Amino acid sequence: MLKIKNPKDIHLLSEFLEKLNLQPEYHIGYCGVIAKEIEDTILHDFSDLDFEHSFVIATEHAIIKGALGFDVDEQLRTIEVWGPFVLASEEYREIADGMWNHLVSQMPFDVKSFQFFVHKENFLTREYIREKGGVEIGQHLILSIIKKNHSFPQNIKIIQYSPSFEDSFTALHTASFSNTYYNSSDILRRLDNKNKLFIFAEGLEKVKGYVYVEIESSQNNGSIEYIAVSSEYQKQGIGTQLIQSALNYLFSYDTIKEITLSVRAENDKALALYKSVGFELKYELIAYRK
Repeated sequence: MLKIKNPKDIHLLSEFLEKLNLQPEYHIGYCGVIAKEIEDTILHDFSDLDFEHSFVIATEHAIIKGALGFDVDEQLRTIEVWGPFVLASEEYREIADGMWNHLVSQMPFDVKSFQFFVHKENFLTREYIREKGGVEIGQHLILSIIKKNHSFPQNIKIIQYSPSFEDSFTALHTASFSNTYYNSSDILRRLDNKNKLFIFAEGLEKVKGYVYVEIESSQNNGSIEYIAVSSEYQKQGIGTQLIQSALNYLFSYDTIKEITLSVRAENDKALALYKSVGFELKYELIAYRK
């Protein structure tokens, strides 16, 4: 008999998500494909709600048949959806509906919007989202580069951020990312011995371009969160130097073997930049909003 319930064992859940997310026909973007990294994300960088109230699973004879996660932003009342993951395609709708209704009923507020990022070959989930009222809003490409394909260039005119650049950095970040998950103050608060802000500067105060990178607490994964070059200084190779500097730093960690990033499919400039330094296409995701 199928049971819909909140999970207790994060290890079993992470292993189930790894198993399915490695396969294009089940893949959900930004969830991860390694159980340990999925678990670390859930524990340290996921929903505003606790683990048990952010996930639901479907089990039969104690075996997980499905899972659904809500990455909840309580302040904005928005949710990024992990799933639905359903192992048996012939039972997809029954299991997906059971998990969806269970998890939605637990939300402590009326949700303004749900967002989904689904592999283009995950046809069952894409159809399910459309039936639920989800509207396609764009395509995201996941690019990756592995350490052995990075040349570690050294002749780079990039420096680390210092407080004298705060006003210029704030202006550039605000102009480049007006509606985003970290504003300039958030980024500056997050700087530490692992999270770094690298800049291409003119003098002691002006920022021509910057790249912000983060290292996860486990030090097994690093990410390029933001990169921007001021419009008046584009087409001067600054973006290439920023990306190369970020990769030099991220790959200096022995435990980091691959870097992935996301770019909108229509962003031709960014795609050309990333590919010029060795990034290759890994996944194509369809974004939906409900």
